Amino acid sequence: MKKKCASKILAFMLSMMLITGLVPMYVMAANDDITVIISFEGFNLGHGFYVAPTQIAVPEGSSVIDVTEALLEAKGIAFTLTDWGGLDRIYVDVTTSPEVPEYITIDVGAGSDDGSIGQFDFTDTSGWLFTVNHYMAQVGPADLLVQDGDVIRWMFSIQDWGGDLGISEAYGGFTQLFEQANKTILIRSLFDDGMLDEYITLALALIIDPLSTQVDVDGFLLDGVYEMYAPEYDAETSDEEVTDEIPAEVGIVPPIGILRPIDFVPTYDIDGVTMVGFRAVAVQYGIEDSLVWNGAYQRVEFILNGTQRGYTVEEMSGVNIDGTIFVPFEVADNIFSS
Repeated sequence: MKKKCASKILAFMLSMMLITGLVPMYVMAANDDITVIISFEGFNLGHGFYVAPTQIAVPEGSSVIDVTEALLEAKGIAFTLTDWGGLDRIYVDVTTSPEVPEYITIDVGAGSDDGSIGQFDFTDTSGWLFTVNHYMAQVGPADLLVQDGDVIRWMFSIQDWGGDLGISEAYGGFTQLFEQANKTILIRSLFDDGMLDEYITLALALIIDPLSTQVDVDGFLLDGVYEMYAPEYDAETSDEEVTDEIPAEVGIVPPIGILRPIDFVPTYDIDGVTMVGFRAVAVQYGIEDSLVWNGAYQRVEFILNGTQRGYTVEEMSGVNIDGTIFVPFEVADNIFSS
């Protein structure tokens, strides 16, 4: 089985691991109502994570600032808030000299004398800004209530009040200096059951790299998940039988939370051919409700444009892996677009 993970992705992940200062993550056990994930990041200074993504249980109805205070207090990290209820400063002993990314276009000065990091350190437009699920809210952290599964990222900005975060529009109308990939699903995947240490280490490096693309992130999700959860498959020797029905989850069938077909169409290579989960393509075209497996005729059936269609796996030049049908991407696209 040939599993493809681009050398470009591995190269930048390995280089980032030298500067991120990765720390163990933990789950705070509690009997509260919801669980969220929170991190504190200094990628604009080349510092990596100040606090790596951490899962924490909090009462329902908690705000972003409630979660922030709870996590920092649990980690023993001192902090101060702004007059308007935002995050002003955290005391994490920042001693590493700044190594700013290429997109930073202004001069960067000195940080604070006490090793903390906060508003107006390094530049006159610096400070802590947050996103929730890749969305930069236009309200303060005390006013935004979190939901179960939310991913909060506190990121330290040094140029244009968030113009260096690559997410949405910066405060004050500044344009973004680059476009950051949505890493919400990847961050959630760190806390799924059975994740290997190797996966977590590489995923963290990918998360903290501001210039990793959406293709990089989606590709890593796919390749990383497949490596751990899919059975070995050899196109020349496999004699696996097709199961009686298409599984409810498509593609790799990992633990819930890693791969969601509504977010992107999962693909990977088998002997140099780009393959795609057939059901995932059906989701993209909005016809998954009619998709069934006809065991009597050993074919996938569905209704397209009011017409009943049926294809065997062989007719689609596909393969069956652990009960999930994969076909060449071009074949699936031609079937659903015709």
